[in-house]
Amino acid sequence: MTHSTQTPAPDTSEAYLRKRRFARECALQYLYQADVQAADGVEPPSLELFWEQVRSLENFLAEPLFEEARSFAERLMAGVRENLAELDRRITAYAENWTLERMSVVDRNILRLAAFELFWCADVPAVASINEAIELAKEFGHQDSGRFVNGILDRMLRERQAETKTSEPGVDGVGEAQNTRVRDKTLHAPGSAPDGDVTREGRAS
Repeated sequence: MTHSTQTPAPDTSEAYLRKRRFARECALQYLYQADVQAADGVEPPSLELFWEQVRSLENFLAEPLFEEARSFAERLMAGVRENLAELDRRITAYAENWTLERMSVVDRNILRLAAFELFWCADVPAVASINEAIELAKEFGHQDSGRFVNGILDRMLRERQAETKTSEPGVDGVGEAQNTRVRDKTLHAPGSAPDGDVTREGRAS
């Protein structure tokens, strides 16, 4: 009896795409708020309160997609926070002539999310992680954020491939790269005023 060793094709279903994009947007909002509050010496927002606020939106995902998205989002949130020093070291190493402090809060947290996926999430296609980060940068960042994020992550990907000595044959990232924007609403972190949110222009209004 023979067993197939072929790598399963990426899930390209609309439901999968929506929950992954939703998860990344939620993770970005949470990390953005935590970053802003840390600069003010304030503890990060409570996860439970954060998710209660997300559920209050009219356009949040239906069950069980919401719980699946929440699980992935919390994996990203925890991973970034637990590995923040190493993630920032890698970002700084490839951000030519840029310090983390010079970057917008949106850009640096998108880079942290994508870098965590690249180096700690072997189950996520690398190209999909980069493409999704670029889309987040275009949506929530400033005019040049997409190119800025792409340049740094492209150099990171080459490092990742050098570290593992392998590329990812057969993975084109299409599974997560073709999704459109999940919603038009901006997430408001619990206990914050609207000026502490990620806006589509990538700056606190």
